[in-house]
Amino acid sequence: MYLSLYRKWRPMDFDDVLGQDDTVQVLKNTILLNRISHAYLFCGPRGTGKTSCARIFAKSLNCEKGPTPKPCQICPNCEQISKGNSLDILEIDAASNRGIENIRELRERVRLLPVQGKYKIYIIDEVHMLTGEAFNALLKTLEEPPSHTVFIMATTEPHKLPATIISRCQRFDFRRIPPSVIAEKLNKEAEDENIMIDERALARIAEAAEGSMRDAESILDQLLSYSDKSLNEANVLSLLGRSNTKKLKEYLDCLIHQPYEDLFRFIETLMIDGIDLMQFSKDLIVFSRDLFVLQKTKGQSGTQLKMIPLDDIKEYGPFALTIQENVLLGMMNMWGESLQNMRYLSDPDIFFELTAIKMKHKYDRAVQTKNEIIAQNSSSSAESVPNLMASQEWDDFLAFLKNKELMFFTTLCKGNPIYHEDGTIEVILPKESKFLASHLEKQDKLQNLEKLIEEFYGRCHKVKLSIGSPSNTTNREEAFQENEKKQVMQDPTIQEAVELFSADIQYIEKKGGN
Repeated sequence: MYLSLYRKWRPMDFDDVLGQDDTVQVLKNTILLNRISHAYLFCGPRGTGKTSCARIFAKSLNCEKGPTPKPCQICPNCEQISKGNSLDILEIDAASNRGIENIRELRERVRLLPVQGKYKIYIIDEVHMLTGEAFNALLKTLEEPPSHTVFIMATTEPHKLPATIISRCQRFDFRRIPPSVIAEKLNKEAEDENIMIDERALARIAEAAEGSMRDAESILDQLLSYSDKSLNEANVLSLLGRSNTKKLKEYLDCLIHQPYEDLFRFIETLMIDGIDLMQFSKDLIVFSRDLFVLQKTKGQSGTQLKMIPLDDIKEYGPFALTIQENVLLGMMNMWGESLQNMRYLSDPDIFFELTAIKMKHKYDRAVQTKNEIIAQNSSSSAESVPNLMASQEWDDFLAFLKNKELMFFTTLCKGNPIYHEDGTIEVILPKESKFLASHLEKQDKLQNLEKLIEEFYGRCHKVKLSIGSPSNTTNREEAFQENEKKQVMQDPTIQEAVELFSADIQYIEKKGGN
């Protein structure tokens, strides 16, 4: 019978364990210093070596030459543990043996002495699946275990374990294995299977495995059935239903630079080709993240890229610079929200298309607004008077703001926006809004407002709040106010009210044509 790669290449001693150097070193020292505890808890994502380390640790304790951090692999105890038929090593799947009866049976067995080795070792996999009653029954055994007994519990969800259980164990947290380590190991396994596989294909498998060596080996197993001679990136992408960076770049190009017709045609092609659009959205987030890295590092930090191959930096570096930074950030944010919604829809493809339309509409509007501002600036007078922003666009922003942050809306709806050449948006507020404006001018409040402006307009802007008149301009409103105050103060009734309340006239509102 064919033996799966993850079983064939399972680590046999601590030196074979990948990506868990700290944990391995502590376990070795535990044996060398004879500081063996009665209970261990191995936590971490799937496929990172928890159960394998538990078996190696058991082998190290019961080896005829041990306890030793380097089991001999040839004594009867080591051979039986490797084959999984040792009488002193009991592996329990808590997912299917989760009741109190199972734990009571375990407690009865704990009293029995080891048959061949020095320790009776219980490996409880997925221990978080035990019921509350089962945990309570296990707790007594963990409090007062026999000296010949060692418990090793493994879980992917340690937060589900009672604190009383965790506090009685030595806890080891297993980390996701780096993609480069996974790719190197897969290359060795492929060579052993006499299969040629290129570096890009290995990188794609390592990326898809998300830090799990077992998942990576399972994917490679499938690929070995796909071809008996050689494997390339296209084979991997076809099997996983994923897209290469070239297709992702084409999609972004359609989204940003091409008309709607090309965008719809491209999405239709994705569907015809059977591309999983949820996975495509995930790939877009990672790809955009890589483009952002290339933007910020000017193509000098290739080792930090997750998807774009190092050989293609010269191609994608210039492409990254054609997309504004805030556009990339906005897209990543929208794709993240889109993924959350797509998970709960019966037809996620439609939502993918709707998200694409919203993105393109938002980007096209930002470009149009920028062009209008440039045109306004070029036609402005030599005095460089600031440009009043388009009223319809500002009204749209206020409607957006009303749903996002009511306090900002309440203040800004009374003002007039002016766009300055340095990209600053100055909002001219009436004097009656002076208190609210001073509150908003606190640094954290203005930063929140600037983030909302960036979210709506698709680009960054500094915000300045002014009372009465814009910077570097004169304001007829102030003159009107001063003139009206003089006239109003001639009214004896108004004079009496001002004196009675020690008040001042802050603002006079014009009504109709009066």
